[in-house]
Amino acid sequence: MPHDYRFVPVTRADYPMLRAWLAEPHMGGWWGTPEAEIALIEEDLEGGSCDMRVVWADKPFAFVQNYPVRAYGAPHYGHLPDDAHGMDTFLGDPAYLGQGHGAGYLRARAEALFAAGIPAVVVDPDPENTAAIATYRKAGFTPVGLRPCEDGATVLVMDMWAPAADAARTDDKKDLK
Repeated sequence: MPHDYRFVPVTRADYPMLRAWLAEPHMGGWWGTPEAEIALIEEDLEGGSCDMRVVWADKPFAFVQNYPVRAYGAPHYGHLPDDAHGMDTFLGDPAYLGQGHGAGYLRARAEALFAAGIPAVVVDPDPENTAAIATYRKAGFTPVGLRPCEDGATVLVMDMWAPAADAARTDDKKDLK
């Protein structure tokens, strides 16, 4: 479903909406409590490395953030160049579920990052979160493998490369997939 998505910087005025989204049943425990997540967003809003955005279609419906892969000591991103970015997201408004919006805005956000010179974008869903994994695949992310992240939990690393960066990669780096 083609759609024009807007990515508006998060402000404190968005906190009530983000809290409500994080409390939705479809979030299924994949994120922390609304208060814990808002506290993390507040930390990054005060000068962290994340570029946090509210995703809009006809109204706001999702949250996405990206950050340099070396910003948080993520060992599972070791195969990526230093200028690659990690991405975290959730589709908050349940009215937008099951319509292709997740894959659509993820692809649009990755393309915007590629246009800004970011060579690769990576996500790390819980291997049990099959809905997220299917959405990431639909958006264009490719599984790299199961890896332990900074807290020791196993995640599925999935990456997407800018076309020019992917073409320039050496075969040994492509073999990591």
